[in-house]
Parts: sequence; structure tokens; C-alpha cells
Amino acid sequence: GGTARQSREPVAVAGDLRFRLLSATDEGTCGLTQDGRAYCWGSASGGRLGAGDTATGRTPAAVAGGLTFSDIGAGYAHTCAVEASGRAYCWGMNNAGQVGDGTEEPQRATPKEVAGPGRYRSVTSGGGYNCGILTDGRLACWGYGGAGELGSAATMAREPGHVSYQGTFTLVDAGYQHGCGLETGGVAWCWGENGAGQVGDSSRVTRREPTKVRGQLRFRAISAGEFHTCAIAEDAAAYCWGRNDRGALGIGTTLPAVVPTAVRMTSQ
Repeated sequence: GGTARQSREPVAVAGDLRFRLLSATDEGTCGLTQDGRAYCWGSASGGRLGAGDTATGRTPAAVAGGLTFSDIGAGYAHTCAVEASGRAYCWGMNNAGQVGDGTEEPQRATPKEVAGPGRYRSVTSGGGYNCGILTDGRLACWGYGGAGELGSAATMAREPGHVSYQGTFTLVDAGYQHGCGLETGGVAWCWGENGAGQVGDSSRVTRREPTKVRGQLRFRAISAGEFHTCAIAEDAAAYCWGRNDRGALGIGTTLPAVVPTAVRMTSQ
């Protein structure tokens, strides 16, 4: 670490830090150390490192404020984290309300508390939006929602708002312009941009509210990417759906899939 050179092999991150959680996005990475301190590195544009305006990004920069966090999610030019008490904080680009503090100031270079009285279990950041699971299990999202990313009719929210589905969730993940979550019991729901079938409901229609993923599968993990989604079923089998022109789904073809399709294992 500490340089701008590319590497084809793993390189130790500078600073001799020890992490328990990492979140990476298009131009940067953030992580939590074992004692809950947040560090970010990569592009410093838009204040996404959360360390003020002087960070360079070539080595891990301590996020300002001295807070300790239990969860962190790096988005596209912004980051959000859950503080130990359950309060959510965000920093970085804020042109569409991504920081969630009720403003549209272009950027926030240090953590700002997300507006509203809610406390969070977890948070995830996507293209220009964020979603979090509140302590009661309900989902709230904020930021840009032009493609249905907020899971509601809203096209932008400067503060968190509940998604239109009233269920309780155990996991949520924000992709570029679509999000997915697991309801209690393992049922998968997705919402947002669906031009490549990444919502998994057998259509390619944008979904502005959480839509049940097609089929009777129950999942224990789910991850939303840029144009596709993958999930791990209760039996540990992997399924993917969405865009596949580069084989991202791992299903043995380069054809897209609009419903969960089993990943194919190749013999060694």
C-alpha cells in the first residue's frame, strides 16, 4: 500500500492496521478496525474518506470524529456507518441527499449524523443512495431514487424513509441502482433498476417497491452488484441473476437470467 501502482498480487495495506470488516466500491475502500475505528483509502474526491479535506487516499486515513462503529458500507463517492449506539453517520458526496442529514450540500468531508430518531442494526451504500435496517427490522433508504433505489415512490430523499413493504429484514445490500434484502425467514426481495433482470422477478421492469424474487428459495446471504445479484441458499448453493455478458453469473453461459439460476461448479 501507499502507492498508486497496480498490483496483480495481494499487497498489504499500509499502516499495520488490523481490520474486522471491509467494504469496497468503485474507487475506494473503508474498514473497521478491531476496536471499531473507521479508516478509508482510495479516491479522496467528494470527501468520501471522511477525514476532512486534506486526506490523499494513498494510505488509510482515520475517519474524523473519534466515533466507534459496528458496521460500515462504502458507496459510490460516499460512505455510511452505524455507530455503537445505533446512530447512523454518513460522509462524502451529498448532491442527492446521500448523507441523509436533511441537506443537499455538495459534499460532507467528515461524518454527519443521519436525520431522524431511528437507530440502526446495519447500513449499506450504493450508487447514490443508502439503505439500513432499523432496530425494529424495517428498512429505510435515503439519497437518489430515480431508478427506484429507495424502494418507494420517492425519487430523492434527504432523510431516511421507510420502503413501501412493511416486512422485517435481517440483511440488506445496496447495488449500483438496485437493492436487495432478506426478510426474516430468508425470503429475498429486490427493488430498483431492472433492465438486466437484476431484481429477479422474471421481468425487466423497474421496480419502485420491494418485489419478491421469483421462486420458493430461502436464502441466508445476498449481494447486489452493478447489474446482477447473487445469493446463497439455505443449503449453501449459490444462485445468481441479472446481466451476464461477461459470465458474472457463473451459470455456464453468457446469457442473462431474470430469475435465480444455480451457479455451476467446474471440476478441477
